This record gives sequence, structure tokens and C-alpha cells, in this order.
Amino acid sequence: MSTRRRAPAPSCACSHWWPSHACPRARRTAAEKLELVDFTQRKQLERTRDDVICVHRPSGLWASSTSRRGNTSAHQLAALDAVLVRPPSQGRKIVGSFLEHGVDLGFVYDTAYLIHTFFDRLRPSARFKVVAAAAEFAVLAIEDPAIKTKPEEFADRMTKCLRSVAERDADLVKNAAVKQMARLETVEPGVQLQALGRLGDPVPW
Repeated sequence: MSTRRRAPAPSCACSHWWPSHACPRARRTAAEKLELVDFTQRKQLERTRDDVICVHRPSGLWASSTSRRGNTSAHQLAALDAVLVRPPSQGRKIVGSFLEHGVDLGFVYDTAYLIHTFFDRLRPSARFKVVAAAAEFAVLAIEDPAIKTKPEEFADRMTKCLRSVAERDADLVKNAAVKQMARLETVEPGVQLQALGRLGDPVPW
């Protein structure tokens, strides 16, 4: 008498729409290296994938997974925010984005926007890099081939950005500006006077 072997049950009831290779770890790791997401956001993406698979397991395992449904929603929102909403939040990418904003012909000085985009949403290390870049241009009015705006005008814009950040973290701005003072002493007197005129004497932060 022949016996028929039962096919093993799939490990996930949603395997037909969520294959195991849908979002491989290598892609998430590459996204972190390219500074599209940071370490925390990458972990949120991984947890979101694991939670979605768990929630959609066969009904026999439903009881053990229902307690995680609330967390699943939180992870999904965090993952969507990281992938679809947030710009790069670290390293050279965000500094470049900040400088592009300052160069834009339609540049509008909006403290709320600047703080939200280039301060609140950044990690401390990225904040420091953005403020350091702004201080360098604000104090020295340096010429950069990549900056198409006139050095004096761009320096004025960067000074406004520093004033916005100083409302939230005056010490961060002060330290970044102080680091440029040694270089300021080596430039022409005219550049020094322009810097004092922009920043104020004494510097207000």
C-alpha cells in the first residue's frame, strides 16, 4: 500500500507576495554605505520585514504574533519615513544638500525650514559638519568653483543660517566660528572687515 507524503507547509502564508529575496540584506547594507539611510534606519527596515512575515504566518501561529502587531505599525512608519521622506542624514551627502540649498537662486531664509531640515533631522555628527561648512563660508567668504553664487552673497546666506542654528545650539555655532578665526587673521583686511560686518562685533553667539 503506497503512502503519499504531505508537502511541508510553507513557513509564511504570505510567501507568494513576500519572497525571501524581496529586500536582501545586501541592499540595505549598500543603502547605508551610500548614506541613503543610517544604521538605525537600516535596522528598522530589517525589523519591519521580519514583523510583516511574522504577522502573516498561518493561523496556528497567530496567537504568538498578535502582540507584535502594534510594533509592526511603528516599524513600518519608521521605515517608510526613512526610505520615502527623509533625505540623507549623514556625511558629505547632507553637507552637499545644505550648500545646494544656499546656492539656489530661489533661496528663501526660513528659520523653521532650515532647523527642521538641516538640524532636527540630523544626527549630532552631521549637524556639526553642516555648521562647520556654514561657518567656513560665513567667516571667510571663500571662493569655491562649485558655488556659483558670489562669495559675499553666499557668505551672507550662510551667516543667516548660522543665526538660525544659534537659536537652538549657540555653543555649536560659536565653536565652529571660533575655529575659523585663526584663518581670518591671515586674509586681507577688507575680508576681515566684511566678516565683522556680517557676523557682528562682538559676534552675537
